[in-house]
Amino acid sequence: MKQIGNYGEHFKAEESKLSPERIALLKRAASAISVEVTEQNTPVKLMFICTHNSRRSQLAQAWAFVFAEHYFPNVFEVYSGGTEVTACHLNTLKSLINLGFDVQTRETSTGNAKHGLKFHNRSLSLYSKLYNSAEHPSNHFIAFMTCAQASENCPVVFGAKHRFNFNFEDPKRFDETPNAIIEYEKTALEIGRELHFLFNLIKHQTRTN
Repeated sequence: MKQIGNYGEHFKAEESKLSPERIALLKRAASAISVEVTEQNTPVKLMFICTHNSRRSQLAQAWAFVFAEHYFPNVFEVYSGGTEVTACHLNTLKSLINLGFDVQTRETSTGNAKHGLKFHNRSLSLYSKLYNSAEHPSNHFIAFMTCAQASENCPVVFGAKHRFNFNFEDPKRFDETPNAIIEYEKTALEIGRELHFLFNLIKHQTRTN
């Protein structure tokens, strides 16, 4: 994908777009994660959750996977899931590819294909699944709710050690419009900016502890 350092510089220059409330939320999340990084002998598990596991949670998982592998190789395991199973939306995949992610798209008869994302020597499968599916950790993970509907539908995420509501606007409303991919990319970059800020905070906190 595009050099991660280039995105780092881009997101660093855009930190002024983060509201004080958002920065406070990111700092709380970073503090909780930093404790896990310094105290655990096993990978720290992050779970990004939205209703359909089709758009925002997939974008968040992709960015978190890349930043985790870049800044903290082999320290994190990154997951995403939904309260319903649909498919990773084609516009989600197109926006990631346009932004430089190494994504191999596939098609299946069910429509819910596993699309491969590669970074360095690691790979990730992007597809829709329940957040509490058997392939996911059942406890001691950190949950990030990426949409308000999932936050409301899941007042309790069983097994989560920490939970943070990182709600983003749904790019779904732009589906079937001429600007759909542009709007998806905007959402992807917004999510990337916040997660870059988060992982930089974690890097700073774990190095100074």
